[in-house]
Amino acid sequence: MTPLEQLLDDLGEQLDAMGALPVYLFSWWLRGQGRDLSEDEIGALCRTAYDELRRRPDLELVWLESPQDAPETGTPADPRTEPDFDLHTTGETTGRVLTLVPRP
Repeated sequence: MTPLEQLLDDLGEQLDAMGALPVYLFSWWLRGQGRDLSEDEIGALCRTAYDELRRRPDLELVWLESPQDAPETGTPADPRTEPDFDLHTTGETTGRVLTLVPRP
């Protein structure tokens, strides 16, 4: 399985299990695969996966106040919002989180 295929599979499982997919998880999943990818490769794969998921009509982009918030409490995000795939590299999550959630 390619890194992109694995990433999309992992992200799909996260979305199915949690009902929400914070975009910072994209880079976390890639780093967790242990594939020795460069930061540029990680960024490119995150962007490709994000663009692919954004094309899904069953998902919408929202802001959650915290990753633990229920997906339905999200505030719609501007579709042109640029994702920050490394927003929470310290393991701490504070502030609003850009998240993909199923459309109601």
